[in-house]
Amino acid sequence: MHRLCTRWTFVALFAVGLAAVAADDPTPAFQPLKPLNDLHLGLWTGQLQSLTHARDFNRFGGAVPSGSSSTLALTLNYVSPEWHGLSLGGQYIHSEALFAHNPDVPINNSFHILNHAYVAYRFEEFCLPKTTLRAGRLKPDFLMMNGLAPRQKEQAFEGAMLRSEDIPDLTLSLGWFRKFSAWSTRHKNQPNDFWFNYRFTDVADLAGRPYETSGTYVADVVYTGIERLRLNLGNWYSEDLMNLLYVSPTVDLHPRLSWTGIWAHQRSTGKWHDDDANGGTAPADLEAQYLQTYLTFKATPRLKIMPGCAWVPGRNDDGDNHSFQDLFQADLLPLVGLIGRPYGYLAGARMGYLSALYKPTARASVWMHYVYTDMDNTYTWAYDGQEVNLVVGQQLTPAFSVAVKLAYAWFDGREGNGDSNANDARLFLTYRF
Repeated sequence: MHRLCTRWTFVALFAVGLAAVAADDPTPAFQPLKPLNDLHLGLWTGQLQSLTHARDFNRFGGAVPSGSSSTLALTLNYVSPEWHGLSLGGQYIHSEALFAHNPDVPINNSFHILNHAYVAYRFEEFCLPKTTLRAGRLKPDFLMMNGLAPRQKEQAFEGAMLRSEDIPDLTLSLGWFRKFSAWSTRHKNQPNDFWFNYRFTDVADLAGRPYETSGTYVADVVYTGIERLRLNLGNWYSEDLMNLLYVSPTVDLHPRLSWTGIWAHQRSTGKWHDDDANGGTAPADLEAQYLQTYLTFKATPRLKIMPGCAWVPGRNDDGDNHSFQDLFQADLLPLVGLIGRPYGYLAGARMGYLSALYKPTARASVWMHYVYTDMDNTYTWAYDGQEVNLVVGQQLTPAFSVAVKLAYAWFDGREGNGDSNANDARLFLTYRF
């Protein structure tokens, strides 16, 4: 107990120290990267962030239902000057545990990683000033893969991406990647435990396939040339794994009200169906859909309310798999919760949710999120679940911010267990320099 109290005292002293350093002066005195930036060889920025995290899955979580940890992470970012359109960029993250108890439960471990490392070329000399090719380790910003960072790191992928905005009202992205690093900071614990760890992992390993592929090819288009309409079209082809097609329109119904729909369709391809390629255990044929519809109501300039629902049609029977495969932590609202249980992408799942974002001041925000998941499907897990989230953030100074994130979930029993619940609590202390 004494050691635990000492560790929590360290976290508290760290918070007080950051608050003292981050005075109201918009130019903080603590600028460790200033000597590097004074060389005018590129822009260096950094972040020091403490994350104290605890969660408890109770009976739902199995043999290790609870865990807690506190990590302190240093993030360094670099962007070079442009030279005839060429530039370099990178991001290095080192996170160290201050204390930990079953850290794979809150998924908040010690780690270090070169999360971004890329070379970029902007085609200005070819009269395309808004067209850039990047290659290396990159931050994503797509509907089906985004830069989400609910722990100490952002998601990233390893490949190449061409982004062009030179055609009026059109944003075009064409790319390829072979490896993906999730926001998770969980370590790979087993020889075949590839999914959901922080390392850059081959796409085929994420899908649980024992063979190699050439990776995933991406085409994503956003068109805004029609008044009051934003249309996002995309196709992701993962060789010998699956093809993912999605359509997402957003229509402005009123200056304060808009509607967004999402339809995504998956189908397995190539070696996915080959029993020999899969070691004699070829998975069921995959054909899955995901549908989502929601409204965004701007009640006031400071309050936004988003009710919606989503569902995954079909049942897993007759040798077919109709559960939606989310290899890259998609940006789909029903499951952005801190606990994320029950799993909402299984065949037959139906979800209803209500989100609200309130900004009482320019430096403060409150986000509330409730989701109900109905899993009453004979051919999948049969249970219902609910989750409620509360996130409160405060920008104390231009450099220093605090965020508290809380979640509670409850669900009826499965696999012989009775009704259960789960909770999640996180404290972020962030200093940017």
